[in-house]
Amino acid sequence: MIPLVIVHGANGAAREMAPLTGRLPGFVPNMIGHGGREIPASLNIPAIAADLLRQCDDAGIGMADWFGFSFGGLVALWIAAYHPERVRGIVTLVTKVDYDARSIAHVTHLLDPERLADKPRGAELAETHAPQDWRELARVNARMFEGFRERPPLGDAEIARIRQPVLLMAGMEDPLVSGAETSALARRLPNATTGLFAGSCHPIAQAPLDAIVRLTTAFLAAPEQQARAARVKLTEFRWDGLGEH
Repeated sequence: MIPLVIVHGANGAAREMAPLTGRLPGFVPNMIGHGGREIPASLNIPAIAADLLRQCDDAGIGMADWFGFSFGGLVALWIAAYHPERVRGIVTLVTKVDYDARSIAHVTHLLDPERLADKPRGAELAETHAPQDWRELARVNARMFEGFRERPPLGDAEIARIRQPVLLMAGMEDPLVSGAETSALARRLPNATTGLFAGSCHPIAQAPLDAIVRLTTAFLAAPEQQARAARVKLTEFRWDGLGEH
């Protein structure tokens, strides 16, 4: 049986994926600097990916299916492009790939520790990343996103290398990535399809998790066939089957 690796988002942690993993079990590692791990001076996707693969090695996981939430989906796609032997299929939820100046400014605003400090989210982050300083982690993550101005995380050449079946899911009103942007990314991938839901999927607890798990489970049961499906209709959500491009 192919194992499932579930990757959390930036400023998140494995524990914050519990609303999903309670329904969809898998191996859920913490990224570098997250979930109480020591915070490095800087972060980048190659280092995060290498660390995740080392954790998979330690857990005896070779090839796997990957589920990435938000930034975790971007990391999963990067691994598929650069380490295809480790990825059978990919599912992402509200994952953004293209970062222009406006979207970088938006993300760094969302990460701003001064904005979060007096909000309930600040207290959540303090607990999630203890004993580390969540404010420093937020700053390190913000600098990583700022770096996307000069070096995009995935360019057209890397995206074209992702030959594995991919399911891209998003909320149509999500504040980070729209359904239209998700469908546009699917058209750039060689073998992708989309699952689009009403509303937002940030934070993950407010996403339509039962529908997401049903779609993910069906897709990963036979990703090669599912990614090529012309159209699958289920009542909870819109499936936009795009097939190969």
